[in-house]
Amino acid sequence: HGQLLDAYRAVYTYYIPIDQHARSTNYSQPTVTEQQHFIASPPSYQGLRRATLAYDNFGCPIQSLEEMWDPASKTYVKQRSTISNYTKANWGGEMLQKETFIDEISGFQKQVLYILTDDQKNIKSAAVQYQAKGDSGL
Repeated sequence: HGQLLDAYRAVYTYYIPIDQHARSTNYSQPTVTEQQHFIASPPSYQGLRRATLAYDNFGCPIQSLEEMWDPASKTYVKQRSTISNYTKANWGGEMLQKETFIDEISGFQKQVLYILTDDQKNIKSAAVQYQAKGDSGL
């Protein structure tokens, strides 16, 4: 008969407000997700990938970072990050205004600027700009 073996696990970290009257924890939005695999010698879990996210008061992601485990240095190495900016909409919520995607290895960046419809409920158009590492301004 088969034997159960440790092989893989995911570890989730959440923001838990201390003030119980402020907001409840949103378990669909972890602040850190780490994927690990089991190594036999010494028996332990070693990192594979880690994603870190920050959210605004509406629960929208405002910053994310993805990292991969480097066995040689035994540390996580940044791969890519995203910064998102939102604007308050006249209907009470918020809408995406700008996103910046950064390749943390090459330094290459892509920025997307969004233009909303008149009722601010949809994105009407988007303008995309690119910038290589060392180039001036986006």
